[in-house]
Amino acid sequence: MLDWGVNRTLQSLLAAAFAASLPLSHAADDTVGTLEPTLLSAYNAWRSAVLRQDPVAWERHTSAHRRMTTRNLIISQKQPYPEAIFRIALKPPPTSNMKLLEAQANGPTAHLAYFGKVDIGEGTEGLEEDIMILKFFNEQGLWKFDSTRYMSLDNTPETREKLKKGEAPDFLDKPQFTPPGILPETPLPCRAPEYVGGYDIQSFGYETGVKINGTDYGTITNHDGKQIILGGLNRGKNDLELSIKTLDIPKDAERFLQINVVVLTGNAQRPSIKVFSWETTADSPDEKQSFPVFVTSSTLNLK
Repeated sequence: MLDWGVNRTLQSLLAAAFAASLPLSHAADDTVGTLEPTLLSAYNAWRSAVLRQDPVAWERHTSAHRRMTTRNLIISQKQPYPEAIFRIALKPPPTSNMKLLEAQANGPTAHLAYFGKVDIGEGTEGLEEDIMILKFFNEQGLWKFDSTRYMSLDNTPETREKLKKGEAPDFLDKPQFTPPGILPETPLPCRAPEYVGGYDIQSFGYETGVKINGTDYGTITNHDGKQIILGGLNRGKNDLELSIKTLDIPKDAERFLQINVVVLTGNAQRPSIKVFSWETTADSPDEKQSFPVFVTSSTLNLK
């Protein structure tokens, strides 16, 4: 089972919610002159709010989608909101020593892409240059910071060397690196949980969608991961739904799908208790699977 820890989860939360400039030819020529300083100003205002631990300013400069996502993740771990945002060591990286690769807007969505050493409060000594993409949403005419995407170039050193030489990265033109043009739906506020819950999943040879107590967590394909359950787990019965699509795999590969649901205790001696587990290696499992997940004295192994 994957390692769990509230501190690690909160670090991932802020990292997901967290760069000199060298505009390249594929940047948006008609807007890069004004777009880059406008977005950078929005990011620096958000960054300053985090460094000052100012919850009012953080709310003002953070997109509605990110505010509610952050709030729900914190509440679901029985942590105080918004105080828990500022309780971790990670710091939003400055952009001053990084090179701007692209400033691009598409409707109410935009991003800044940077190349350089990403300083999250621990300095840059020994770090290699990587990619940092800052994402923004426009709400009622104002650009607000939403999130950061980090891309390690350790597995593609040739790309790192090209960027050091000032060559334009062609991957930024691919659809997955283009602002989507549509704002995501802001989630509804979740309730405080009876039990802090999470699940870990391994899905190889399958595309697997997960829904727990009506909340959709999206799909995972040929990967493993873990997720805090928004609103936690109820005492008694909880509803787990899986949607499974079988994928083509190499002849020498093996399929494997496993999901574990856990209660996170906050106890160092027993940080998590598994209350449900299911797995399959079938070539054609049922596309829709529904399971009850019980949290009781029995499944918690309480005397």
